[in-house]
Amino acid sequence: MSRSRPDGSTLHWRLSDPLALPAGGVIPFVIDWGTTPHPSTNLPNECKLLELVVSHPDADELRLALKTFDVSIGAAPEPGIRARLQTPNGESYLS
Repeated sequence: MSRSRPDGSTLHWRLSDPLALPAGGVIPFVIDWGTTPHPSTNLPNECKLLELVVSHPDADELRLALKTFDVSIGAAPEPGIRARLQTPNGESYLS
């Protein structure tokens, strides 16, 4: 896949299957930017991901699938993702 940026440069990337939705959708699809600079490179550095919590009824299976990622994993009745962010206006949560 690719697209042209307003400055005339071209971004190129490959995706894993974003429609697969493994583990109830809590395992994300992956974007490989290859040699293309990540599109966020020129954006202001105003927000920081402080914590990512992934929950699932089968937390042990999820730990195996996400062992290479820096995420907290917990058991819950339904799959879910919660991100804690540091923003210019303080901490914020996305879920």
